[in-house]
Amino acid sequence: MTQHVEISLPDHLYRQLKQWADMRQQRVGEAIADYLADTLLQETIQTAFTEPDPEVLPESEAFLRLQPDLWEQYPEEYVAIHRGKLVDHDADKAALLQRVEQQYPEHFVLVRQVRIEPEILYESRGVAYSGAVLKTDHSGRILDKTFMGLM
Repeated sequence: MTQHVEISLPDHLYRQLKQWADMRQQRVGEAIADYLADTLLQETIQTAFTEPDPEVLPESEAFLRLQPDLWEQYPEEYVAIHRGKLVDHDADKAALLQRVEQQYPEHFVLVRQVRIEPEILYESRGVAYSGAVLKTDHSGRILDKTFMGLM
């Protein structure tokens, strides 16, 4: 679905846009729409890495806080963290995800594998990574991106 938007531009700006659109073999409106989509997408992705999701951040912090005890009790198992507490665990990730979906259908529940060293998690609900959890190393390099529910 598209919306029609009318804007007034100074002549010099319109001439620049027209020249730019011609180089791209597009109409001015299409070129502006593509530019805005690309710019907003980049801004959304950038924002996702600078502004933690308020739903995910407390669960990620709880996972990091609980990690030493989780490692002692459930090494290499998958755990489900909800409202800062361990709510379930299983060696079978698919089985755990199925139970979490059934028990918490309307809530965010962090599901992670317990490893000897915890991982830092970031979530983006932007256009490009909608509902994705990005796993990074200590320098911020992306190691894995997984869509929620399949994590």
